[in-house]
Amino acid sequence: MNSNDQSPPSGPLDFQPRRANDRVMLSRIANLEHEMAAVRTTVEIIRSNYVTKEDLAREISALAVTLNDKIDAVAGRLNGKIDTATGTLNGKIDTAAGTLNGKIDTATGTLNGKIDTAAGTLNDKIDTVAGTLNDKIVAVAGTLNDKIDTLTVTLNEKIVKANDNTHSLRTEMYQEFNKQTWRIIGFITLLCSTLTGAVYYIARYVH
Repeated sequence: MNSNDQSPPSGPLDFQPRRANDRVMLSRIANLEHEMAAVRTTVEIIRSNYVTKEDLAREISALAVTLNDKIDAVAGRLNGKIDTATGTLNGKIDTAAGTLNGKIDTATGTLNGKIDTAAGTLNDKIDTVAGTLNDKIVAVAGTLNDKIDTLTVTLNEKIVKANDNTHSLRTEMYQEFNKQTWRIIGFITLLCSTLTGAVYYIARYVH
């Protein structure tokens, strides 16, 4: 063990520096105490300048009163301007409405006159077209009736001629059927006679 590690002697405490580190530590403590004194002074100054809750409440109340007064003044001026603007706007609206109604009445009268004129012209044209159309319908109906009469006469003549041709054809068919029937009867009679003779010949001479 060296001399720096020796335990302190017993007896009254001695705060005198015994080593270089102790002197540095004491110097730092002294500086710290000096700085703490300065900090205390600064804190006291800050506390003296600090606003309390009561002071803040009084300032807020005064500010609220001032703000309300200013708001009331601004609201009054604004209401006056709004009333003035509303009166001016109503006057302009009434003037514009009167002018618009006059223009609408004028336009309505002009439009009604044009509509009446157009309606009269259209009715005249409709009457003219209707008369022309009726004349054409009558002419077409007469021509169509003539053609129908001609076609009816021609068709009746063809029907009579067809009936005559049908009667003649029916008569010829009956005659041909009669001829063919007698031919078939003669052929069957001849065939039966021939078969009878053959059977007789076979039965008598063929053994």
